[in-house]
Amino acid sequence: MSKKGAVCIAIVVTVAILVSIVISSLVLENEFNERGLTDDEIIKRVEGIEAARAPQELLDYYWEVRFRTFNILSSFIPDTPLLGNNFLIRYINYAEDLVNHDVGGGGKCSEEARDYLYHEALIPIAQAVEVDLNSENDEDRLILAKAIYYWVKDGIEFTSFEGSRRIVKAVLLILPGLLYPFDSRIPWNLSWLASRDIEVGDMIPVPFLMKSPVETASYGHSTCQGQTLLLAALLKLAGFKVSMGFISLQLLYSMASGLMGIVDAIWPFGTVAEFLEFSILQHMYVMLKDPGWEVGNWVASDHFEIVRDDKGNIIKGYMPPRDVRGEPIDGTWILLDPTYSASNKKYVPLGFSDNFPAWVGPNPNLLKFAVLD
Repeated sequence: MSKKGAVCIAIVVTVAILVSIVISSLVLENEFNERGLTDDEIIKRVEGIEAARAPQELLDYYWEVRFRTFNILSSFIPDTPLLGNNFLIRYINYAEDLVNHDVGGGGKCSEEARDYLYHEALIPIAQAVEVDLNSENDEDRLILAKAIYYWVKDGIEFTSFEGSRRIVKAVLLILPGLLYPFDSRIPWNLSWLASRDIEVGDMIPVPFLMKSPVETASYGHSTCQGQTLLLAALLKLAGFKVSMGFISLQLLYSMASGLMGIVDAIWPFGTVAEFLEFSILQHMYVMLKDPGWEVGNWVASDHFEIVRDDKGNIIKGYMPPRDVRGEPIDGTWILLDPTYSASNKKYVPLGFSDNFPAWVGPNPNLLKFAVLD
């Protein structure tokens, strides 16, 4: 073959390779665009995913932890300006320990907990939205974060105490529930209590009885505490940076806003929530650090402020530069509150990009944050 012929063949082959690469990239791009999902489509895809029952040995472990670390004083004694945030920090540390344990951070049954959440929740969620858990693509990561949030928000039922039957049933469970695990291995012909829709840990308002991420996924329902811990654990397991948020006296301010307004008007120390920080009445939610999606509306700043537009709608919020434990906060964050769901009739469901639940107000002392390692 002549030198000229070889050159021609090389040029043809090179052009063919380049054309095939361009065509392949276009095909992949079209396939990706076709897979691009709206929030409603993501919600529909993760709907119906149910985690299998966790191994009994793993469920028993959390009761060992409760009996070992149960701290009723940290629940009922309020923090005040005089005491600082001592009791809240104990509460936060306990919650963080549960999250870190369940994402494989170490300790008895830690790897089992991580494997359970990974295989029973995270993988099914990722598969439902066709996202590779190892993908570094920004759109893939955004879809995965949304899918995790919507699964916890809508797939985990928010424990409601509406209806006399449920409340009476839960009250009957308080004493035996403190003595036996959630699965109600209770003698004396009380086996009917084993099949119920409110767990004793949901009924007793003590933070140190909160469900772990594994328990919340396994039982499929929880209060804001269990939902928050599960959401934080799954996001951490997927490689996202998260923190937990706390708001004091949320229950009172939500259910009796008029009464609390009157109390605050005559309270000599600003507002009740500014002066008294009850762990027992804390509301919990998740803050997800925005890696560059430009979805987050909460910005770390030296001052706290809620910015509203001309119509009164909140468009931006500012977080303190350090959390309640003194850890630095930077960047932009997305507020994710899984309590705002179809199973919670008190609130309008909160979307991934809404960022501002109804409780957000002008008082910076109501909002506390704890960045998770």
